[in-house]
Amino acid sequence: MLDQFYHLFNQMRARHSAPSPPLEWFKNLRQCFGDAFRIRLAYKDSRAIAVMITMRHKDTLVYKYGASDLHFNRFGGVHLLYWYSVQDAKNAGLRWFDLGRTDFGQDGLVTFKNRWGAARSVLTYTRYTRTQSSARHSGWPRLTRVAKVVLGHLHPRVVSAVGDILYKHVG
Repeated sequence: MLDQFYHLFNQMRARHSAPSPPLEWFKNLRQCFGDAFRIRLAYKDSRAIAVMITMRHKDTLVYKYGASDLHFNRFGGVHLLYWYSVQDAKNAGLRWFDLGRTDFGQDGLVTFKNRWGAARSVLTYTRYTRTQSSARHSGWPRLTRVAKVVLGHLHPRVVSAVGDILYKHVG
Protein backbone atom coordinates (compact mmCIF):
# COMPACT_ATOMS: atom_id res chain seq x y z
CA MET A 1 0.00 0.00 0.00
CA LEU A 2 2.85 2.37 0.78
CA ASP A 3 4.34 1.82 -2.68
CA GLN A 4 0.99 2.55 -4.33
CA PHE A 5 0.61 5.68 -2.21
CA TYR A 6 4.13 6.83 -3.05
CA HIS A 7 3.66 6.30 -6.78
CA LEU A 8 0.55 8.53 -6.92
CA PHE A 9 2.03 11.02 -4.46
CA ASN A 10 5.16 11.42 -6.64
CA GLN A 11 3.00 11.99 -9.71
CA MET A 12 1.04 14.69 -7.91
CA ARG A 13 4.17 16.41 -6.57
CA ALA A 14 5.71 16.37 -10.06
CA ARG A 15 2.53 18.03 -11.44
CA HIS A 16 3.07 20.75 -8.85
CA SER A 17 6.79 20.99 -9.72
CA ALA A 18 7.73 20.03 -6.17
CA PRO A 19 10.00 17.20 -5.04
CA SER A 20 8.57 14.55 -2.74
CA PRO A 21 9.97 13.54 0.59
CA PRO A 22 11.88 10.28 0.24
CA LEU A 23 10.03 6.99 0.68
CA GLU A 24 12.00 6.50 3.90
CA TRP A 25 10.16 9.49 5.39
CA PHE A 26 6.84 7.69 5.03
CA LYS A 27 8.29 4.40 6.28
CA ASN A 28 9.50 6.21 9.39
CA LEU A 29 6.09 7.80 9.93
CA ARG A 30 4.46 4.39 9.66
CA GLN A 31 6.90 2.92 12.16
CA CYS A 32 6.67 5.82 14.63
CA PHE A 33 2.87 6.15 14.57
CA GLY A 34 2.14 2.41 14.47
CA ASP A 35 -1.59 1.73 14.61
CA ALA A 36 -2.32 5.47 14.53
CA PHE A 37 -0.94 5.62 10.95
CA ARG A 38 -3.33 4.66 8.17
CA ILE A 39 -2.99 4.44 4.40
CA ARG A 40 -6.27 4.51 2.49
CA LEU A 41 -6.60 3.70 -1.19
CA ALA A 42 -9.45 3.94 -3.66
CA TYR A 43 -9.38 1.68 -6.71
CA LYS A 44 -10.97 1.65 -10.13
CA ASP A 45 -10.82 -1.97 -11.21
CA SER A 46 -7.35 -2.95 -9.93
CA ARG A 47 -5.73 0.47 -10.31
CA ALA A 48 -5.15 2.79 -7.33
CA ILE A 49 -6.77 6.12 -8.29
CA ALA A 50 -6.69 8.00 -4.97
CA VAL A 51 -4.59 7.69 -1.83
CA MET A 52 -4.58 9.25 1.60
CA ILE A 53 -2.51 9.04 4.76
CA THR A 54 -4.12 9.88 8.08
CA MET A 55 -2.69 9.82 11.58
CA ARG A 56 -4.58 9.66 14.84
CA HIS A 57 -3.51 11.85 17.75
CA LYS A 58 -5.53 11.91 20.95
CA ASP A 59 -9.14 12.65 19.92
CA THR A 60 -8.26 13.84 16.40
CA LEU A 61 -7.80 12.15 13.04
CA VAL A 62 -5.37 14.22 10.98
CA TYR A 63 -5.33 14.16 7.20
CA LYS A 64 -1.65 14.50 6.31
CA TYR A 65 -0.92 13.40 2.73
CA GLY A 66 -2.98 12.54 -0.30
CA ALA A 67 -2.97 12.36 -4.07
CA SER A 68 -5.03 11.14 -6.98
CA ASP A 69 -4.71 10.14 -10.60
CA LEU A 70 -6.18 13.05 -12.55
CA HIS A 71 -7.49 10.71 -15.24
CA PHE A 72 -9.85 9.13 -12.71
CA ASN A 73 -10.97 12.17 -10.67
CA ARG A 74 -14.47 11.93 -12.14
CA PHE A 75 -15.00 8.78 -10.04
CA GLY A 76 -14.66 10.72 -6.77
CA GLY A 77 -11.94 8.59 -5.20
CA VAL A 78 -10.68 11.42 -3.01
CA HIS A 79 -14.19 12.15 -1.72
CA LEU A 80 -14.71 8.47 -1.00
CA LEU A 81 -11.50 8.32 1.06
CA TYR A 82 -12.51 11.41 3.03
CA TRP A 83 -15.95 9.93 3.69
CA TYR A 84 -14.51 6.63 4.97
CA SER A 85 -11.99 8.56 7.07
CA VAL A 86 -14.76 10.58 8.72
CA GLN A 87 -16.74 7.39 9.36
CA ASP A 88 -13.70 5.63 10.86
CA ALA A 89 -12.99 8.61 13.12
CA LYS A 90 -16.58 8.69 14.32
CA ASN A 91 -16.68 4.93 14.89
CA ALA A 92 -13.44 5.19 16.91
CA GLY A 93 -15.01 7.85 19.14
CA LEU A 94 -12.73 10.63 17.91
CA ARG A 95 -14.02 14.21 18.21
CA TRP A 96 -12.15 15.97 15.43
CA PHE A 97 -11.11 15.48 11.83
CA ASP A 98 -8.26 17.85 10.97
CA LEU A 99 -8.16 18.58 7.23
CA GLY A 100 -4.63 19.95 7.45
CA ARG A 101 -2.92 23.15 6.39
CA THR A 102 -3.74 25.16 3.31
CA ASP A 103 -1.18 27.59 1.97
CA PHE A 104 -2.26 31.12 1.18
CA GLY A 105 -3.63 31.42 -2.34
CA GLN A 106 -4.92 27.84 -2.66
CA ASP A 107 -8.51 28.92 -3.13
CA GLY A 108 -9.63 25.64 -4.71
CA LEU A 109 -8.40 23.66 -1.70
CA VAL A 110 -10.06 26.12 0.67
CA THR A 111 -13.35 25.64 -1.21
CA PHE A 112 -12.97 21.85 -1.08
CA LYS A 113 -12.41 21.91 2.69
CA ASN A 114 -15.24 24.38 3.27
CA ARG A 115 -17.61 21.99 1.51
CA TRP A 116 -16.67 19.38 4.11
CA GLY A 117 -17.72 21.80 6.85
CA ALA A 118 -14.21 22.80 7.90
CA ALA A 119 -13.65 25.61 10.39
CA ARG A 120 -10.70 27.80 9.48
CA SER A 121 -8.02 29.03 11.81
CA VAL A 122 -4.95 31.09 11.07
CA LEU A 123 -1.54 29.55 11.64
CA THR A 124 1.23 32.13 11.66
CA TYR A 125 4.83 31.19 10.98
CA THR A 126 7.81 33.23 12.06
CA ARG A 127 11.26 32.84 10.59
CA TYR A 128 14.24 33.92 12.60
CA THR A 129 17.11 35.22 10.53
CA ARG A 130 20.28 37.15 11.28
CA THR A 131 18.66 40.38 10.17
CA GLN A 132 15.09 41.35 9.42
CA SER A 133 15.75 41.81 5.74
CA SER A 134 18.09 38.86 5.17
CA ALA A 135 15.27 36.47 4.26
CA ARG A 136 13.87 38.89 1.67
CA HIS A 137 17.25 39.57 0.15
CA SER A 138 18.72 36.10 0.44
CA GLY A 139 17.63 35.05 -3.03
CA TRP A 140 15.45 32.19 -1.72
CA PRO A 141 12.18 33.52 -3.20
CA ARG A 142 13.76 33.79 -6.67
CA LEU A 143 15.55 30.44 -6.30
CA THR A 144 12.25 28.80 -5.35
CA ARG A 145 10.50 30.19 -8.45
CA VAL A 146 13.36 29.05 -10.70
CA ALA A 147 13.39 25.59 -9.09
CA LYS A 148 9.64 25.16 -9.75
CA VAL A 149 10.14 26.01 -13.42
CA VAL A 150 13.08 23.62 -13.78
CA LEU A 151 11.38 20.81 -11.85
CA GLY A 152 8.25 21.30 -13.96
CA HIS A 153 10.21 20.20 -17.04
CA LEU A 154 11.78 17.09 -15.54
CA HIS A 155 10.55 13.50 -15.57
CA PRO A 156 8.73 12.56 -12.33
CA ARG A 157 11.45 10.02 -11.44
CA VAL A 158 14.09 12.74 -11.66
CA VAL A 159 11.95 15.04 -9.49
CA SER A 160 11.65 12.18 -6.98
CA ALA A 161 15.43 11.72 -6.95
CA VAL A 162 15.86 15.46 -6.36
CA GLY A 163 13.50 15.13 -3.39
CA ASP A 164 15.54 12.25 -1.98
CA ILE A 165 18.62 14.46 -2.04
CA LEU A 166 17.06 17.75 -0.92
CA TYR A 167 14.97 16.45 1.97
CA LYS A 168 18.07 15.08 3.67
CA HIS A 169 19.48 18.60 3.84
CA VAL A 170 16.64 21.10 3.81
CA GLY A 171 13.41 19.13 4.45
